[in-house]
Amino acid sequence: MTTHYTYIQAIGEGWPGVHCHAAGDGSDYVSIVWEGGDPLPAQAVLDAWMAQAEISSKQREIQQERDRRKWGGIYIASAGHWFAADDCSRIQYMGMIVAGGGLPFGVMWRCLDGASVQMSTGLAAQIMQEIVARDVSIFSVCEQHKSQAALAEHPALYNFLDNSPAWPQIYAE
Repeated sequence: MTTHYTYIQAIGEGWPGVHCHAAGDGSDYVSIVWEGGDPLPAQAVLDAWMAQAEISSKQREIQQERDRRKWGGIYIASAGHWFAADDCSRIQYMGMIVAGGGLPFGVMWRCLDGASVQMSTGLAAQIMQEIVARDVSIFSVCEQHKSQAALAEHPALYNFLDNSPAWPQIYAE
């Protein structure tokens, strides 16, 4: 969840050498009482820091969604099934491709929907091609959402799940 800062929270996190307290809840700059240590940052400096912190927090959320989708399975239309796309599965597909003609005939592979299909070097290569294409698409969507969040009037309210561009579909969506 995106972080919302009060002035007192921002000072505590960004300027730990400033000793101060708030006469109220810390959301009003004039309520900050400096007690010593480093100088109290100007309100404009704190406002800029809080805005950037909010953008950074939202961008981390977007990156978490990117990662969730990266590992969310890949649909192979020719096989009619969804295949795992986690790191372990990716390594296994690459191993099958490298094995080439050495891949034993009749290897059955469990799909995300529970079905089993006969794995082949060609199918493993097709899965990896689709994974790479989808990874590029997911990365592009992620970067666009991060840019849009940075430009939003209220980055914390930017909805990267409902706004365009749309994320590529993953298993069980």
